[in-house]
Amino acid sequence: MAIISSGNTVIDNGAIDANEVNTTQLATNAVTTAKITDANVTAAKLANTAVTAGAYTVASITVDAQGRLTSASSGSAGGGSMQYSGFNSSGTFTPQSGRTAAVVMLVGGSGGSGGATQNGYSGKVGGSGGFGVFSSTNLPGSPVSVTIGSGGNGGNMTVGALPPSGNAGGATNFGAIFTANGGGGAPGINGGAPTANGTTGNAPGTQTIVSNFWGPSTIGGNTPSSPGGGNYANGNSGVSGYAVVLEA
Repeated sequence: MAIISSGNTVIDNGAIDANEVNTTQLATNAVTTAKITDANVTAAKLANTAVTAGAYTVASITVDAQGRLTSASSGSAGGGSMQYSGFNSSGTFTPQSGRTAAVVMLVGGSGGSGGATQNGYSGKVGGSGGFGVFSSTNLPGSPVSVTIGSGGNGGNMTVGALPPSGNAGGATNFGAIFTANGGGGAPGINGGAPTANGTTGNAPGTQTIVSNFWGPSTIGGNTPSSPGGGNYANGNSGVSGYAVVLEA
């Protein structure tokens, strides 16, 4: 038995011909989810979106209110771990490929202590090397010369005269970009207590959070010249600085 409508066979032997039922022939809300058998809406029945089929790496996606992906694109992975470079002697820093940001820490050489004569007094301690922490988001693409400041020599002992002061420590430089100046030499002493240590070096442009911090050269800098029970004594030399570069 066949049912014919407008010249077309709609139902023939109990089966609906293909393409005979479309959205214009269905009442609004006539087909509910309860009337759709589970797992029977196949991929071929879904409308295509603007997303190209394929695999995406570190994807950036857009999802619409129906949960469909409407756009997708591959991205790039975030930065890895920081790269460490340390210098306790002068050398060359070579930036790692693809890294442009860094934190640079510099310590200048500490000053030498002053010489001493008699009366059991020591020459005062040389000044600490300047300590600076600097940040850069635009590292040069070429190697950078790193100069490590040496510790200042101690003042020599003298007989019958004021001993000389210790020498200032040298500056530690990261090219011509950042500098931590060396500490000042301490005065010598002749027959009386010295009045002051050497001055602390500065680091122009350092981050304000550490602007008043005395670097590690304070801990291991130098010691005053030994009084030696009233004997003459040479001042001790300061300690060299160092540099650390952390690339992001």
